[in-house]
Amino acid sequence: MMKAVELRSLVAAKLGEHAQDLRPERYRVSYGDELPLAAYCELLTIAKRGSRSQQQDIRERQGELLLELHCHLGRIWRLVAPDPTDETALDQNFAWGMAIAIQRYRDHYVTSETWRRELAAIDCSDYRPSDHWRSDRWRSDRWLALAAEHEAAGHLFRTNAALAAARWLDPGPRTATAAAEITRGRCAAPVPPRLRDQPKPGFRDAKLHDRHWRAWEMKEVVLDVPSLIAYACDENFWVRARIYRSLGQQPMIAAVPVLVEGLLDPHPFARAQAARSLGWIGAPVALDSLHQLAGDDPSADVRRAARQAAERIVGYWLFYGEHEAIAARSPRGRFEWLRQLAAHDLGGLADELLSWDPDAGIPRPDHDALANDLRPFSLAPRPGHPYHEYSSYFCEAEAFEADVARTDPEREPDDMLALYAVSKHGRCAARAADLATAPGAIGWNARRALRALRLPA
Repeated sequence: MMKAVELRSLVAAKLGEHAQDLRPERYRVSYGDELPLAAYCELLTIAKRGSRSQQQDIRERQGELLLELHCHLGRIWRLVAPDPTDETALDQNFAWGMAIAIQRYRDHYVTSETWRRELAAIDCSDYRPSDHWRSDRWRSDRWLALAAEHEAAGHLFRTNAALAAARWLDPGPRTATAAAEITRGRCAAPVPPRLRDQPKPGFRDAKLHDRHWRAWEMKEVVLDVPSLIAYACDENFWVRARIYRSLGQQPMIAAVPVLVEGLLDPHPFARAQAARSLGWIGAPVALDSLHQLAGDDPSADVRRAARQAAERIVGYWLFYGEHEAIAARSPRGRFEWLRQLAAHDLGGLADELLSWDPDAGIPRPDHDALANDLRPFSLAPRPGHPYHEYSSYFCEAEAFEADVARTDPEREPDDMLALYAVSKHGRCAARAADLATAPGAIGWNARRALRALRLPA
């Protein structure tokens, strides 16, 4: 499997070849040729404001297109209230929703220029958890600079994500002051509350089950990515796992620093979700860490998720700039592409993308031979290996929540439990500060506690 230094060279070469190339998120095959922006806006207008017969007509003729559109946009139409009760609120909802829809047009693609700038802001190539807390201030400055550019261009949801990344990397008062200055002009502008109120207030005060489901709901709306980034410091592993997962389902490069540190999460279920989301986003970072987890982690879930993420990242960059052409190939052409993935030691990814039945034009013996060759590399859960859903951990999460609630951080001798209690009860910040640069899980937990303590009220 490709190493991190080799991947960095590959990425530099690919980005150098494609000045403004566009790439589809993950490995999805498009529903068809994408319409011009004006055609999308017309469809949205009919879908939200047209007559019943017009709406029925576009559902019949453009159903897949509308499904694709709404999957990417999420529930952006409910920006004022969940169910607007008057025409003014309905019109405001629609106007703000349309403005964000236009900004998000083709937002499931990331240009080469965006990759260059945001990868430079992340710069996780020399990531060292032990000195993470001291070394990230200059990277937060890069995210602040990107946020200022987005704000000036009116791309407010991208501004919020960049600011969230900056605060995550350097949660001190200096970054908070700089962020407030960037967004100062919003006070007099008609900005939707869903954009202004980020991170969402009240999350930390909610009960365990409510925090989990709020994080689950945030996976549907890209506007909530800043909240997911901010609240990834939750005390409970069950909530953190859901947040890591949701960050992958609303993939933005700004979430990568959170997910990279999530690979150190003490709970295996949360580590697996962080790895999986890194694979979905496709950022070429933390590859050596993923390889190490894939080989050494005691959890089979983590080993499988880490290998899957590493293969997705490498596979994406090997064919950067070619994915649309691959999707448009004949079934035989796509089949040969899977053989190329396998030849590059990406058998798990090839197996994941191989259909159960051969497409027309692919002889059954050829298909079965490839499927048999890929079977040893399959990333599917092994027979007898339990597949863990979020519900599998509910009782453990409840018990842990109760333990932390009754723990006094001043008297608890166990540093790990004490650090969870520090952020839960808002006391003993000095204990967390003293341990923030410690190696391993202790340092991770101390940094988590300090981030939680510094969240805005």
